[in-house]
Amino acid sequence: MSRKRHNEYRRQRQTSGSERSYHAYQVDVPAQGTTRADLIRLLRGGEDTYLELKLRFSNLAKLTAEIIALANTAGGAMIFGVNDQLRIEGVDDPENVVEELRGICSQQIQPPVFPYIRKVAFDSGRRIVVLEVDTENRPHRTLDDRFYIREGSHKREATREELSRLYQENHLHTPRTDSRLSLRPGSRHR
Repeated sequence: MSRKRHNEYRRQRQTSGSERSYHAYQVDVPAQGTTRADLIRLLRGGEDTYLELKLRFSNLAKLTAEIIALANTAGGAMIFGVNDQLRIEGVDDPENVVEELRGICSQQIQPPVFPYIRKVAFDSGRRIVVLEVDTENRPHRTLDDRFYIREGSHKREATREELSRLYQENHLHTPRTDSRLSLRPGSRHR
């Protein structure tokens, strides 16, 4: 990358409120080819609409809502093992974090999210976990029917209008229509 292009990229990454980092990163660097240097560059811009940073795996309900918000908005990444000062501290048991994340995505979210999850080790011995989600099969919801989206670096519940738009964008039926066309035992529609 030329110095001029690199400096422009850095300037855009540091512009608050811009929708810059994760999508530029996705286009420039395929997931399978992501290097530690790519991740460090991504972290420098901090959290935004497409990137959520976590020091540890903590509250199940909050993590579920964060994953849903990323998937319902524009896709993105959640990186575990990074503190509020954007320093990599690592996670103690990355294998456990990966298993917990898989469980959340398959059992706590409807329809399930199918993330790309990987562990990344640094020369210092610190290890982080990166979870990437796309917008496939959205809108996603919690088991108690709560829908979330992201605005900047924060999540919030989706409004009815936003939820309607998400369904329309993905050519899905509304939940009311889906429930009337149920194939459950005793249903009139088979």
